[in-house]
Amino acid sequence: MYRNLKGLMAKHGITQKALAEYLGISQATMIRYLKHPTKTTDFTVTQAKKVQKLFCEEGKITLDEIFYN
Repeated sequence: MYRNLKGLMAKHGITQKALAEYLGISQATMIRYLKHPTKTTDFTVTQAKKVQKLFCEEGKITLDEIFYN
């Protein structure tokens, strides 16, 4: 899941561990978010907006472009 997010992470050299630390979650939780998102194990709105802010340097990027397209 989240191929666009994974692609952005790779492009910017951001590891799962680094993104987890940035969001204040464990690496295990990050792995669950990236591999098996569900209603109970998915990014919160606050976390999603932090991810958006992290990658906003490229210009305007929407949450849909990061998480859904």
